[in-house]
Amino acid sequence: RIPLHTLPLELLQTITTSLSTPDAASFSLTSRYLLYATGIHHLKTYLLKPGTKKHEYRKKVAMLERAFPSSWYCAWCDRFHGYEKGGGPREFGKEEKRKCVVANGYLADGEDYRLCFHHVRLTILRDVMGGDAGIGLEELAYVREGRVRLGRSSENVKVTVDARIVSGRLLLYSTCTISLRRAEKALKWGRLKKIMALVPQIVGGHRNDKKGHSNLNVWVGKVLKHGWKIPLQRCLCCPTEYHVGCERVSSAHEEHVVLEIKTWRDLGDGKNPFESAWRAHG
Repeated sequence: RIPLHTLPLELLQTITTSLSTPDAASFSLTSRYLLYATGIHHLKTYLLKPGTKKHEYRKKVAMLERAFPSSWYCAWCDRFHGYEKGGGPREFGKEEKRKCVVANGYLADGEDYRLCFHHVRLTILRDVMGGDAGIGLEELAYVREGRVRLGRSSENVKVTVDARIVSGRLLLYSTCTISLRRAEKALKWGRLKKIMALVPQIVGGHRNDKKGHSNLNVWVGKVLKHGWKIPLQRCLCCPTEYHVGCERVSSAHEEHVVLEIKTWRDLGDGKNPFESAWRAHG
């Protein structure tokens, strides 16, 4: 039994009167018993306070999300949605199709993986609140490997996605590795467009830009043609850093060229889908 629940109702009410309105509201939402004991006056006063500033509004949202971990606040709809267990980027098809999901955009690898803004928000909620709130970082991890048609041949393509939270922000690490069996053809400029078509959006692209990250096509072409080793590059359209590498691998039958593209994305703090930290990506 929670120690606070052993105190007389009158004492709990006295404690509440000594707290500030925000603290009293938060205190009343600690448990059903405390809400019954202290009433909803402080909670109602705090939530309905007119002229709320942006940072104060976020504090109210955070308080309600802590009190009701089965729901999360959607800034697009300005309402709370229930958390859907069994969803996530790898199981996006099982989630409820809401207008806000479509409007907020996404990062994807075809139909197999679709990372939306609410996945970012739910992941950060789990990190902040713990317990059963939101979703874990492991739900964002993803691996796809197989052969894909490239002209008349089929090449091996591997895509990986991983994530971590640093200083309250979600950083997404994704890679695309393409093994090109015919090295002499891989180095031709004319084949570059077909090769780049194999790079999924979550690695090489972002919102409303079919060309992908700044100068990515150019660097891939130069690395394939000349074997250059380039430093880390930064996209001018979204907060992403990327690296392009190429390695020749010889076998008894033929020479392979292994192209690898790595990206590090800053997806923001998950508080607002309207901020550029997310909008530029998805």
